[in-house]
Amino acid sequence: MSTKKRTRRATFGSVKVTERGKYVRIRWREDKKNKELSSTDWEEACALARKMEERIASGGIGSPEGSFGAVADAAMQRNLFPNWGDVSYENLRSILRIHIIPAVGSRKARLVTEGDCQEVLQKILDAGYSKHTVAKAKRIFAMVGKFGVKQGVWIHGKEPTHDLKMPKSRVNMDVQLGPIDLTRIPSDEQVDDLLKAAKARMKFDGGRAWFVVMMAQLCALRWSEIRGLTDASFNWDDRTVSVFSSVDANGPKITKTVASNRRVVIPANKIQAIRKWVDAQPSGTYLTRTASGKAMTNSNWGQTMKKLRNASGYPDNMGLHSLRHFRGSKWRREGKIPLEDISRMMGHSNPSTTQTLYLHSDPGYIERVKKVI
Repeated sequence: MSTKKRTRRATFGSVKVTERGKYVRIRWREDKKNKELSSTDWEEACALARKMEERIASGGIGSPEGSFGAVADAAMQRNLFPNWGDVSYENLRSILRIHIIPAVGSRKARLVTEGDCQEVLQKILDAGYSKHTVAKAKRIFAMVGKFGVKQGVWIHGKEPTHDLKMPKSRVNMDVQLGPIDLTRIPSDEQVDDLLKAAKARMKFDGGRAWFVVMMAQLCALRWSEIRGLTDASFNWDDRTVSVFSSVDANGPKITKTVASNRRVVIPANKIQAIRKWVDAQPSGTYLTRTASGKAMTNSNWGQTMKKLRNASGYPDNMGLHSLRHFRGSKWRREGKIPLEDISRMMGHSNPSTTQTLYLHSDPGYIERVKKVI
């Protein structure tokens, strides 16, 4: 004698529960797809279905009705950034609050497109913010997309943040390139103080800060270019360092411009000290690596620079890039190196750029003019 399989059904809004035999199935539609879970306990399945319906109805995280702002806020909770300092974390939260939430936060997450996110990045750039700020906003979008995929808001590869690119600058033709402000170029004494402070930190960081400051003030390298240096970047016989790649928040990349791919001569009286330090580092790794072996981040260097300032007379309104201007200005002022060669070592695409930036660095023009008139 056969017995019929027991069948029970229950509906909780858009979520349906069906029991057949010893199996209980929970079915619902989300993200334009039919989804299903299985259970062996009727009461447990019904409780789960009630919670699921409440989540979908309220538009919470993982719901097709949830807002982009809700996903972004959940993705940027403090507990998800245990290794971040308070200042760095608050910078990201500020960008989220000021630029992203007002633009797309109120819209349903499933309706936000890649074009919407790209437009937000472009507006930040057009508003006059630095590319560094735009890069942080791009990173926020990436973290929101990654979090949303885990929560079932989007499918991997189809979330609106998947293929975002940094926007291109729109050149303002009314802005003319002018000489670097003299108040942004440190003096010889200030640079010497900074070097002494960096050398004093050798017992803490093994000389990493000293190496960064040396390469910036001797060879006029940019911060991203210094981050990309390895032992293979140096040719000790030629006394040169080759700049062929740089490192930013997204990892290795090509240099800023074609002209930035260059070789720079290291002064003869400093080559031995730099070589001794480089030879002591592990081969094949970034010379500015952290304990994990990766290149230093902007945050890492920011904390180091703060300590160097506190230990020296280096001005608060000057950063590492000021050392690049210090060297370019000095090369121009001394007049021993032709302008075209200074331009090549600075990585400028045109000697006129070098001439314009460091025009003020050649006070000898008065004496030359007096000889003529």
